[in-house]
Amino acid sequence: MCLDGKHMGDKTITIGLVDDHPATTAGLRVFLRGIDSFSVKWQAVSLDELDRNLGETPVDVLIADFKLGEDNILEWMATPRDCRIILYSGFYLEDNVREAFERGAMAWIRKADPLDDLVIAIHNAGKGRKTVRKTDKVFFEQNKFVDLSDREKEVLHLLYEGLSNAEIAVDLGMEVTTVKTHVAHLLGKLDAASRTEAIHSGIERGIITTPDITPVDRQTDPPPAKTP
Repeated sequence: MCLDGKHMGDKTITIGLVDDHPATTAGLRVFLRGIDSFSVKWQAVSLDELDRNLGETPVDVLIADFKLGEDNILEWMATPRDCRIILYSGFYLEDNVREAFERGAMAWIRKADPLDDLVIAIHNAGKGRKTVRKTDKVFFEQNKFVDLSDREKEVLHLLYEGLSNAEIAVDLGMEVTTVKTHVAHLLGKLDAASRTEAIHSGIERGIITTPDITPVDRQTDPPPAKTP
């Protein structure tokens, strides 16, 4: 039982933190304690410690990392909880985000996002409101979810890395014709007219996690400069 009812009508929102990186929760705890309307009660590094802390000190809002060692918080959320749970994670994949909201999450905030986003999500959760941002809404639009096989996901990631069909065939140990079939299926499922569109659709949907710059193709040495 996470919900401490007497606080939900008051100004102060009590908070619990769970992340398997103690330095992350320590820093977050210092930040949140600087906000008058928040009161951080405890931090945990595992599901066992989470259950123990919740039993001893219920809180209004739980801020949880997605991955906790070999476990993930969605497994814990499979049992209905009274907590108002915010996912705070470096992971942001389509299936995970969808499942989190389906299991009652109030928000999914990425660790790379501004801390103000987390503050807003906590205030909303304290009032029983979900925080669904533009990036989340993409996942809830009609026909945005696609069912890719594991092999299709592998091919999509290799397309993102700039590999040709022949290179993908070597990498995955299959015939080039089979790769072409997988690429054709990807284009159809992602509603894409080209390999580039498929890559961008995969990024948009969270199937591909990327650095800030998306490679278009592989290049070795730059072309020589033209002489006048």
